[in-house]
Amino acid sequence: MRIRYIGPGAGSVTRRIVGPYVWSRENDAVTDVDAETAASLLTQPVEEFVIDRDEPLLALAGMTAQHAAEMTLAGVGSMADLAALDEDGLERLAAVTSAGREWVDDWARQARGDSSAHETMRLRMTS
Repeated sequence: MRIRYIGPGAGSVTRRIVGPYVWSRENDAVTDVDAETAASLLTQPVEEFVIDRDEPLLALAGMTAQHAAEMTLAGVGSMADLAALDEDGLERLAAVTSAGREWVDDWARQARGDSSAHETMRLRMTS
């Protein structure tokens, strides 16, 4: 998941290191992290990290930053993670998100490249 550092020194982009991940001036304080790290960063009591607006998951129809953050709790931090979920994984993901199973199924189909999922989502959002 693409995470932006917004904590102290973010304006001057001081170097921030968490495990193997580095936020700095060189990467505009944005770096891609695994789902477990994203979940940890996004659930800290002090907001120092947010999902970057260029995170690919946010391009899915109906996806919000809240839904994407919730997904990290189920181990989903990328389009590839979402596309790889089996039936059990989709059920676990639906259980931790506020979106519900229909939305999760549609997002997984979109992540797998199923263009019909976009139309289903559009119809759901307009009705």
